[in-house]
Amino acid sequence: FTKYNNLYSPCAYFITLMKMDLLKHFRPSSTPLTPITFLERAATAYNDCHSIVYNTASTTTTTTWEETHRRCVQAASSIASLGIKRGDVVSVLCPNVPAMYEL
Repeated sequence: FTKYNNLYSPCAYFITLMKMDLLKHFRPSSTPLTPITFLERAATAYNDCHSIVYNTASTTTTTTWEETHRRCVQAASSIASLGIKRGDVVSVLCPNVPAMYEL
């Protein structure tokens, strides 16, 4: 945590913890937590919290969970428009950048 003090203030961290405490609690279910359901829940529960912080030599770019969810849905729609269906294999080769996370 100390490594990232310039990005996350203790106040922001505390507010995030408070939001987690305010989430509705449900009984455990047999529904698996998939990457899609995780992303949908994060976009709803933590919509304005940072999901991605990307630093370059000259800039810092941040993305919220709501933005990440929207961009992932857009990417999925674009992939589907190419005729790629569930079960098809897609390979991606790119550097560790926010676009890779969205795929």
